[in-house]
Amino acid sequence: MRARWALFGIGTLAMAIAAGCGPQVHPTGSNPSGTAALKPTAVLQPAKSYVTSETLRAVLTGSGTDTSHVATSSGPYGGTGTLTVTSPSGKALLRLPHVGWAGILKFGRRHLPVVVTRSDAGNCGSGGCEFVSYSWAVRRSAWEWHALRRAIQARNAWDAKEKRFRPAPPPRTVRTNAMFGFATLTAKGLTLANRTYDLNQNAMYLRYAYAPAVGPAGAWVAQGAPTYGPKTLVGPYPSGPMEVAEELLDAVAMNLPRQVEALSVTPRAGLGFVRAWRPLLGPVGPLVYDQQSFDAAQAAKGAATELVAWQVGGSGGGMTLHVMRAALRFQHVGGQWLASSLSIAPIALKVNTAAQVLSRLARNPSAAAYLASHPAVTLVQPAMQNPTIWVVDLSSGGSATVDARNGAVNAAGMRG
Repeated sequence: MRARWALFGIGTLAMAIAAGCGPQVHPTGSNPSGTAALKPTAVLQPAKSYVTSETLRAVLTGSGTDTSHVATSSGPYGGTGTLTVTSPSGKALLRLPHVGWAGILKFGRRHLPVVVTRSDAGNCGSGGCEFVSYSWAVRRSAWEWHALRRAIQARNAWDAKEKRFRPAPPPRTVRTNAMFGFATLTAKGLTLANRTYDLNQNAMYLRYAYAPAVGPAGAWVAQGAPTYGPKTLVGPYPSGPMEVAEELLDAVAMNLPRQVEALSVTPRAGLGFVRAWRPLLGPVGPLVYDQQSFDAAQAAKGAATELVAWQVGGSGGGMTLHVMRAALRFQHVGGQWLASSLSIAPIALKVNTAAQVLSRLARNPSAAAYLASHPAVTLVQPAMQNPTIWVVDLSSGGSATVDARNGAVNAAGMRG
């Protein structure tokens, strides 16, 4: 994998309020009426992404004359930071540790400003940083954080009486108020970029808008479908046919025709690949490849070579597995490998959703006997080393597998 993103140290973000430093932050509270997302009237943010100190001024707590200051302090690409909100008289209204950057979205008279914080460099990773937002609740005289309206991995609990699995809510420890990635404040709200971790280091971009009446304290709600970028091939050209194949399929799935054209013998051929195969590929989720299925020697001879790839879409019982076989041919032109043909065929699966996996498990005598005495929550996911095998992990420590092609259950790990 060719890294093209800044790498930061990885840590855990603690958003606790320092004792004695102003009101506590609460996850619940009252909202103004209406469910529509708000469009910012102004965006305040530091001129530079990383600064040692920055102050922003806005009326955050609703007083007509009370202007608060937002100051962050963090060393460039390292160190720790703190967000401090003070009144003109110097009274501490809010103090948060591990904050390296903050911006403000103003909404005029419709809503008090929203403060968006980014974790300091010690709590970031190569995939970005954690973002949490807050606003002042006048009726509660408290700061409230805003939820993130997104799909949370659903769990499935075994119902021993009915001998089947039932959806169960996620544990209370699951954080629902943090975004992770690279966030940008815009005139429409907030845009979050997430790495796709493919060979070309593309990213998915999704816009969020703040909706004050969603949930107890407002929430960030996704707007529209995600887009992908960069639009053109970046970095060094792939060194061999297999890398060309992977980048080509990624670009087709993400609808990045310019990238596909750069990897194809002619722009016309690349455009044909996008039109013919993008509806089959997605975007459902990131593509994963079985590199052992690719014969590089055959590809170098110009012979048709297969590459098995798979995608996972959805979550919980709706998680869906898509496995496909791509056949490609290559030509070596001007020192570069270029794709001259592409065809994709789905691999038939008898069990292609997590719900079907759980149903198969419930009907298996060995598994059902184990579950009767081990009522546990399950985690279902495809095996990374084999795209046609589902793995079921139980919180009790047991496990089982289900063959996606024929539905066969192996409950050998569910004993004791």
